[in-house]
Amino acid sequence: VYPITLSLFGFFGVPIVFAARFVPFLSMLGIVILMYYLIHLLYDEMAAILFLYLSLLFDPFYKLGINAWSEGLSLFLMILSFFLIVKFVRKQNGKLSLLLLAGIFSGLSFGTRYILGLWFIIALVMLISNKKNRSIMSFVFFSFGFSIISLPILARNFLINGSLSGSGFQ
Repeated sequence: VYPITLSLFGFFGVPIVFAARFVPFLSMLGIVILMYYLIHLLYDEMAAILFLYLSLLFDPFYKLGINAWSEGLSLFLMILSFFLIVKFVRKQNGKLSLLLLAGIFSGLSFGTRYILGLWFIIALVMLISNKKNRSIMSFVFFSFGFSIISLPILARNFLINGSLSGSGFQ
């Protein structure tokens, strides 16, 4: 997903070298904004402001934003998925479209960094343990959204490399 994101910038005339530095910066900016809203939603504004202050001082967080790594994009997609799940869980009658989008973003996160496939399992546990909106449809919608993205990636890896893990792990 990261190379596709970079090529989208190149499609619009942005040099790839610039995009490789700009995408992590945008991802970390997105993470800060999402985490602020998430913490504000779950706790209060003071906790959200404290997060902003501490995240600006946290060196690994800073390094993710200035280096041309794909981890920032994958974390942004995972946190966006988490944010949508929390919005679904917090509402009495949450819209299942939120879970479909959360599954899609979770699949994109998996497509960027395979280790974040574990997020899929954690999200399913969150949905199953939800007492307000527990239903089989929430499980199905999230899984379907994840599968829309992850299954073509796994199929491509298997057809081209003969392995589900892609070319980097042979």
